[in-house]
Amino acid sequence: MKTSQATGNGEDNHRGTAAERPSLFGGISPSDYTRISASARVKTFKRGQTLHIEGDSVHQVLLLTSGFVRITKFAQSGTEVILHLSLPGDILGASGLYSTGRHSTTARALRLCRALVWDAPAFKALVECYPVLHQNMVGILGEYLLELEDRFREVTAERVGPEGARQLVRLLKQMGRPFQGPVEIGSFASRLGPVDRHDAVRRKPPALSLGSAPAGTASS
Repeated sequence: MKTSQATGNGEDNHRGTAAERPSLFGGISPSDYTRISASARVKTFKRGQTLHIEGDSVHQVLLLTSGFVRITKFAQSGTEVILHLSLPGDILGASGLYSTGRHSTTARALRLCRALVWDAPAFKALVECYPVLHQNMVGILGEYLLELEDRFREVTAERVGPEGARQLVRLLKQMGRPFQGPVEIGSFASRLGPVDRHDAVRRKPPALSLGSAPAGTASS
């Protein structure tokens, strides 16, 4: 679920003025914002680590505060397709929590990431206490649907090649990296490239040169 634009280097941005906050917390007073943030715990995910897997029950909701997370979904052919990159300020798990109760995608860290984490019951309690959070989530989902509609139009109206190139340019811009032409796009695509379904869980994804953290497990 997309909620904000990332800084160029994916730095932690969950602190700061109201204008810098994730869209989820729009309309929340500074004191309430502090209280909500304090109710979460901070968790670190190392590069290549899986945050959640498609089909698993939603046990936690995460607010990404630094780093980049690759969001993928399995096609019927078994190929793992990249949907988008989650950026600092994005919420992971909320849409599944309020729909089927399961994750509809798989999320893996592209570099060292940190997130604020709420257990699912605690996050639901926050939404009940602060109804504006629910309104904000509806707005965020609406923006995401508009983006999906735009991508669908590009796929159906034009050749897949140009659409794929435009999507890669979007990813580069989201990550704050300047576009340097077709050579970089080819390199970027190969590094993000699809993962075979049978070893998707045990194999770390191709790493982008966005951080030096080694692959491993999270520290709570």
